Amino acid sequence: MLDGSHYSALFAGYAAAMAGAIAARKFFPRAWPGYAGESFRHPWREFGYALIAVVGVILMGQLYQRGVRFPTDGSWRTFAEIANQILIFSPMVLLLIVRRHTPETAWLPRRNVVVHIATGIVLACVAVIVFMTVRHGISFMFAGLSQVARPSNADKLVQVFLEDFAIAILMVRLGAALRLRVLAALVVAFLFAAGHVPAMLTQGAALGELGMLGADFVLGAIVLLTVQRTASIWWFVWIHFAMDMMQFVRATG
Repeated sequence: MLDGSHYSALFAGYAAAMAGAIAARKFFPRAWPGYAGESFRHPWREFGYALIAVVGVILMGQLYQRGVRFPTDGSWRTFAEIANQILIFSPMVLLLIVRRHTPETAWLPRRNVVVHIATGIVLACVAVIVFMTVRHGISFMFAGLSQVARPSNADKLVQVFLEDFAIAILMVRLGAALRLRVLAALVVAFLFAAGHVPAMLTQGAALGELGMLGADFVLGAIVLLTVQRTASIWWFVWIHFAMDMMQFVRATG
């Protein structure tokens, strides 16, 4: 369970990045046209197929946990782990192929990719600086950047990308089924926050700690609504990755 100061820093880092993304879309609208939403003939059926793919991801993850995977020891550990993550999330990729859906239905627009990636990297740096400043003080504001930008973290970046890819697939189809994309974002944010409850109860979390799930929901809603508005995960994955890596950063004087 994250402590309050970590949560405050996490919230501040994400808030700064989301504000930057909104500003980028406002000042450079041609590079951020957004996405009006996919029209599926049977949206609930497509959402059901997406849920089946999620079950496939869970099953692949269980195989990974039981040792059915590429060996991750030795000098090729990072590459093997990347291959393992691709295998785990392969049901989501197969879903797009089998259903003949475009990458845009997973918030992977084929235009302005370089602009989105560059924006995401810049905003990730901003998020890390804000996080470190809030968490450890202004003298440590740049301390986390070098620890995030390590080649050995490439497998974690791929994992985060695939997680965001899977979430985008679910949200696009749920939004089409509900015919209200905002509601889809709120539902997914709630489910992610609620998903922490079993593990927290198992660890004997106090009532006050469970109350932090409200902060989880608010943060998730802000993030998902912003990404939904841009209809692109090309930029967001860098911020998500950087903020995830912050839990491993320890600043020392």
